[in-house]
Amino acid sequence: MVAKTQTKFDIRVVDREHWPKGLSQRMAEIDEASPLAHPFQAETFAALFNTDPDRPHYAIVAEDAAGLAAYWWGYFARYSDGLIPRSNAWVRSGPVVRVDLIDQRDRVLSVMLVELKRHLGRQGVGRAVFTSEALYAGTCDGECVAQGLRRYDLQTYLIDLTPPAEELLKSLDQRSRWASNKGRKNGVSVEDATSDDDVRAYYRLYMEMGSVPGSGPPSEEQFLRGFRRLRDEEKARIILARHDGRIVAGSFFPYHGGFAAQHQTALSTEGRKLNAGNLLLWESMLSFKNAGIRALDLISVEVAPPAGSRDAGVRDFKSRWGGQLLDTPVYLYSSPALRAWKAVMGRIRDLKRSNCAAA
Repeated sequence: MVAKTQTKFDIRVVDREHWPKGLSQRMAEIDEASPLAHPFQAETFAALFNTDPDRPHYAIVAEDAAGLAAYWWGYFARYSDGLIPRSNAWVRSGPVVRVDLIDQRDRVLSVMLVELKRHLGRQGVGRAVFTSEALYAGTCDGECVAQGLRRYDLQTYLIDLTPPAEELLKSLDQRSRWASNKGRKNGVSVEDATSDDDVRAYYRLYMEMGSVPGSGPPSEEQFLRGFRRLRDEEKARIILARHDGRIVAGSFFPYHGGFAAQHQTALSTEGRKLNAGNLLLWESMLSFKNAGIRALDLISVEVAPPAGSRDAGVRDFKSRWGGQLLDTPVYLYSSPALRAWKAVMGRIRDLKRSNCAAA
């Protein structure tokens, strides 16, 4: 049920070419003030993923006589069959939705949530992820849950790069200092990807060693085009670790407004043995510091991953670099069709288990 408002809001869906006056400026102001990657990562990944030209960047805006009150912003990603089987594409594809509330007068959030769900339904979207600092504060939790969104708790480690390099080094866990030095002694070198061949080699390593199924860009050419655009706009870098001329590790770093984030790290078996990942992160911290970046976000970690799991290893690694642990929850939207499909598949799975147990 749509929440009643005392103020009359004009709520509409607009594509990027028709955003209301002041929206782009407001988005830039929020990004400039944010030390976390999530507010600007949607635009970054829109450049890397195969955004459907028929369903472009859009915003759902709410305005009244006093001006812009709130907005949602997102993009639609279309995945290739190489990553997600065609039969599941309708389930897995969907937008990353950035949520920034300019204010919350007269429960405008509830009204906009209803309109957003209608919009996603008209587009046939099965699943969407909502993320931004407006949600991290927790002030929207009740509204989001009431509208059928599921909260998923995540955390991140945010590294302050403003202290002198000597202090940064002292803030590291002893294991990280040792491993970084070991990587250097093993002959690992760290440098930016400067050619298309470097970018392609990083992409292939990531898809082979670092990618979670369904999480990567849809094609090598799409990634290359997207990265070129971001690099030319000075919004992203790819930093590589080499050994004997071979790329053994690499990370994609979007950056904006004095803040950077480490995304999509790939590490080969050889690179792991050489401690290349540790040296890459340390050298990247120094490089961004020298470039005037104030903070580095190591991106989402699970809150309580099972002991011995890959997620537990990732959390342990990211905890060693002197960063501040912050809560960064996201909210997940699932369409009625997707929920019904999951229920049917769960029932089939339970029946199979029962039959196996009976046999």
